[in-house]
Amino acid sequence: MTQPIADPRPLTVGDERIVDVGPIADGQPATTSVAYSPPMMLLTMLLATVAGVLIVLGAAGLIRDRRARTPGSVPPAPAP
Repeated sequence: MTQPIADPRPLTVGDERIVDVGPIADGQPATTSVAYSPPMMLLTMLLATVAGVLIVLGAAGLIRDRRARTPGSVPPAPAP
């Protein structure tokens, strides 16, 4: 398997660049690929994870609040 042809410029934060990728098998054409900045990818994944957790917590809070207001529902246990 061939390695991508390296660009001498290093990636900076927020940078993306199109790089040439050699053929995977003999007789196949070379292709291009997009190289993204690793710190920005990590930040994006972290922010997406935090957003997902906040959505789940918000939905759970809404469901809990709705169940507490429903007539005939089981009241919460008294605090000791």
